[in-house]
Amino acid sequence: MNELIVPDSIIPITGWRFWRICGRNLQLRSIFAPNPWPKREKITAECLCRGSSHIEPPEIESNCGVYAYKSLHHAIVDYTREFLAQDPVLNPYAGAIFGKVKLWGRIQHHRFGFRARFAYPDSFIMSICNCCSQPIFFLFEFFAFRLFEEIKILLMDPNYPRAGKKIVKISKGMFFCENCWYHLGKKNGAGISSEKILGIFQEDYGVGVSEKEVWAARDLMIRK
Repeated sequence: MNELIVPDSIIPITGWRFWRICGRNLQLRSIFAPNPWPKREKITAECLCRGSSHIEPPEIESNCGVYAYKSLHHAIVDYTREFLAQDPVLNPYAGAIFGKVKLWGRIQHHRFGFRARFAYPDSFIMSICNCCSQPIFFLFEFFAFRLFEEIKILLMDPNYPRAGKKIVKISKGMFFCENCWYHLGKKNGAGISSEKILGIFQEDYGVGVSEKEVWAARDLMIRK
């Protein structure tokens, strides 16, 4: 993989990425990492590799950093090719929210994306239905949101299974498109309306929906 490390950048660059919504305070989290994204504060990448506390990501010798696609096109193509046809149970992006992110600090360039030291959400575009994995484009489509609590048994240290296990209760956000909500989600109780959940994110993170980018994503998805 071709890699290029850029020195600390003062001017943010734009990337595109998915998040998950977790916790009763509706906090953004990475899809594949436990790190919460602070509200009204930048997230700082940390190296999660054992014995690498001295490393400040992104570095070539580790895979850590804040990940983002280089373009909306790369993100949509990757999702439609790799995940759209998957069973929602196996789709890691089912229930995720997608949008634009600003990256700065030390940045490593890859072929289709970036890894950065610092980041903060810039706008939201769509979510992925938990039941059918179809995209839900904000401002144009109805959707509902619910929090579900699940019990998980996790390793104390993923790198050392003998370290033992722990039981944790996780509140996970789930998005439903209109069809799936009325056939499945609504049976399990009330949800949060699309207007309300977007209003919460506008208030908590200071981030709204970009109509122009929603149109662009929708056009790309239709063409794929």
